Amino acid sequence: MRRKFDVAKKDGSKSGPSLSAEFLDETQKLFLLERDFNPLDAAERVRQRCQKSSAVVNTIRSKLDNYRNKAPPKSKLGGALAYFKNQ
Repeated sequence: MRRKFDVAKKDGSKSGPSLSAEFLDETQKLFLLERDFNPLDAAERVRQRCQKSSAVVNTIRSKLDNYRNKAPPKSKLGGALAYFKNQ
């Protein structure tokens, strides 16, 4: 997923870079949380994901809903949004 938004940021339309950067920032937050969860045992990791990661995921999903109709489906950003939606 992150790769698709990175491509849209580099090769996309004028609005693509800024919108893609928003998604990349949110996914970076998830990666940082996962790094913090790494030393924990499996049960605690699941508990922490439910508590801390769900807010970030909800933010990403709301942005997806907001931007899905703004980006042309055949654009790089539109492709990234469609890919994420289908995950």
